[in-house]
Amino acid sequence: MKKILFSILIFNSTLLFSQADCMRPLIYSGKISIKDFDIDQIHVPSTAFLSDYVKFNDLGGFKIIKVNKGYFSQQSATNLSSHFCGPLQEVIEDFFKQKKNYPIKIIGKKERSHGKL
Repeated sequence: MKKILFSILIFNSTLLFSQADCMRPLIYSGKISIKDFDIDQIHVPSTAFLSDYVKFNDLGGFKIIKVNKGYFSQQSATNLSSHFCGPLQEVIEDFFKQKKNYPIKIIGKKERSHGKL
């Protein structure tokens, strides 16, 4: 009985530690402007999208960020992945600089009708 229990514990410990997954803090920030267009929010790619786990328009494919007078800033975190386990500079070089184009959705503010139909 002790041999079976010991074998199960070893088997479980190798499953739990078979792959290292890490999370890193991430800040989306910047300035955005379009002439004669009042921006309400932007949808920026999530790290799950950048890791090719989901598509941009899928649930979890983007982060929604409110824009205030053309500026935006939102703290988030990366998805749980081994991509983010290395040194920070290596993560930036190997992961974020791989893709040269990032899709972004820009949502404009809706004008109020003030009760008019």
